[in-house]
Amino acid sequence: MREDRKPLILRGARQVGKTTVVEMFRAEVPRALHVDCERPGHAALFRRGLSAADLVQAMALLPGQPTPRGDGPTLLFIDEIQACPEALLALRFLYEDLPACRVVAAGSLLEAALGQAQISMPVGRVEYLAIHPVTFAEFLEATGARDALAAYLQTPCPDFAVPALQQAFRRWCLIGGMPEAVARAAAGAGPADLAPWYDHLLTAYRDDLVKYARRGLLEQVVRHCMAAAPLEAGQRITLAGFGGSSYRAREVGEALRLLEQAHLVRICYPVTATQLPATPGLHKHPRLQFLDTGLMNAALGLQGQVLTADDLADVHQGRMIEHAVGQELLGREDTVGAKPWFWIRDKPQAQAEVDFVIPWQGRLVAVEVKKGAQGRLRSLHQFVDQQAAHTSTPVAIRLYNGVVRADHLKTVGGTAFILLNLPYACAARIPEHLEAWQAGGLGA
Repeated sequence: MREDRKPLILRGARQVGKTTVVEMFRAEVPRALHVDCERPGHAALFRRGLSAADLVQAMALLPGQPTPRGDGPTLLFIDEIQACPEALLALRFLYEDLPACRVVAAGSLLEAALGQAQISMPVGRVEYLAIHPVTFAEFLEATGARDALAAYLQTPCPDFAVPALQQAFRRWCLIGGMPEAVARAAAGAGPADLAPWYDHLLTAYRDDLVKYARRGLLEQVVRHCMAAAPLEAGQRITLAGFGGSSYRAREVGEALRLLEQAHLVRICYPVTATQLPATPGLHKHPRLQFLDTGLMNAALGLQGQVLTADDLADVHQGRMIEHAVGQELLGREDTVGAKPWFWIRDKPQAQAEVDFVIPWQGRLVAVEVKKGAQGRLRSLHQFVDQQAAHTSTPVAIRLYNGVVRADHLKTVGGTAFILLNLPYACAARIPEHLEAWQAGGLGA
């Protein structure tokens, strides 16, 4: 544990594994305490006005606390901290008065809960870490696919391993990355076995959200947006009339922000620049990213298509695989509020859109998720043409149902560039494959 640490708040949706991560870490620490702010007796400790030292002593006396296994600093885990705003205020004093105590907190819907209590975050006195659903690499490890994981981690990904990895990636898209779903799948459960669990989780999310919505119209809009979010995910949205409703943009915007605070969606705005710095255009139509592709597929009944499609780009008009790629790109990020970027051409009569753009070594790299011939990548060509004035050797990525290869191409406008073709399964390994290309390992 770092000596210069501050209290750490883990952020993420319910059931995404925040508590499990800390419990795994606690098992390695000789002195650890755990309080759950959804338990009245635990939350009451923070309302008694105790000093930091007395507060920790009172926690140690709670029933069920583990017996210390040796000397060393105490790790204090405060779970469901959003249920007790006073616990959030206590983080400041624990940090200042007990620097030897390591504090980790976890919470969902934290902004909404604090807004109701009119309490602000202890700025500068805490750190944040985002917890995402299980990534494809973690899925391989959790399901015992060690040989596939070893091949996945090779750069470039070997041709012989691509069919097996693509099939495993299809299974990850089907099951998703919610930890309990992954654990059940590893034990042999299939999509039909998991269906009641997915439904229960979506219902629990909806019921959680409406507790923080104002009574009346907003509660109805929140319920509608929660139901419509899986259907609208993976595409650009219009706030007014979202999900086929008659609700106004202001009402939908407020409801979707509540879903975003709960980490159930990300509202992703496009960039128009082809080089850094790139600022998302908040006045343009955003794209919606849902919490988890497996959960989205369950909500929309897409499991059959995912299982049988010749190419994952054929499922849900290509939106499912694009959404899965967005989830994998997010899985590389540990900062709260990170969102996938996408690019649009800022000309009213010349529309173009690139699925994703990622920063890499001071430049932006275009990423398209496409099946079929390279000549159909016209939006990517327009991005490269605009980028050529600022980049000596433009490079772009295509994710598809094939093996790793590097092609020397020219855009329709005549710009020479390198197109790295990668299997869908390698979405999270784009930076590593770019480095291999740069080092001459992909035939560049």
